[in-house]
Amino acid sequence: MTEQPEVGNRARASGVTPLSGVSAGCQVVKPKGLKTFRCRVRASGCTTTVECLAPTAAAAAWVIAREGLHDEGVSWVQVAVSEWSPALADYIVPDNVIIVAPADPAPEGADQVVFYSLASEGKAPTTSGAG
Repeated sequence: MTEQPEVGNRARASGVTPLSGVSAGCQVVKPKGLKTFRCRVRASGCTTTVECLAPTAAAAAWVIAREGLHDEGVSWVQVAVSEWSPALADYIVPDNVIIVAPADPAPEGADQVVFYSLASEGKAPTTSGAG
């Protein structure tokens, strides 16, 4: 049986840091340089909350907003981004409201964003062709 500290040491040696506050039996690692963000987007009567790892709030917002910008006629998407501490179960840095437009270039680190939780509340958007 492999001991948990050994897993953590291997993770640290490879440049990742184990997250604290994770339930027993589960080993989660976070690459150095990435922060945990909780992001909220409201569209079509539905609020979506996404938790992700990203180097910056701007990178997290840009990646999340890209999906909404595919809709015809959308000129921008507003994303509320807050740095989150899973260990404290609280916000470290409160809301940054970031607006992303279709012509905005990808910020540095956008290719490093990793989503790990998604929740939606409110009216689900209707889809075309449903019948």
